[in-house]
Amino acid sequence: MKLKSLTVIGVAGATAVTILAGPAVATTTHRTTVIAACTTAKYRPHHYILTCADANTQIRGATYSSWTATSAAGKGTFVYNTCTPDCASGTFKHHPITFTLGRPRTVGGKRLFTRLYATYAGLSETFQLPTSGT
Repeated sequence: MKLKSLTVIGVAGATAVTILAGPAVATTTHRTTVIAACTTAKYRPHHYILTCADANTQIRGATYSSWTATSAAGKGTFVYNTCTPDCASGTFKHHPITFTLGRPRTVGGKRLFTRLYATYAGLSETFQLPTSGT
């Protein structure tokens, strides 16, 4: 166990006192992450499942232009099932997408983005992201 010490020198250099501060503790930087595939928090994921019940709405090939503690900006391919005539028989459409992650919250001791704001095919949509399963 390594101890930190601090030497304090009194007025005019007449007194010297050494204070033991206890064990040195490594500090860890906590990153804001996101639950992108329904169960596990990740930093800068490349794949998002936005509808966990059926995986019919996804972002694939995500890349990022920024990622901070309060927001992230990215782009990728938005893939969704048309569900026409029904979801089992529907086809998957693909569109370029830009998105931002926001509304960070601390959940279970982890900092998570809880919203994904998306723009694709001339539309804007907000997705509430999962906060459990980390």
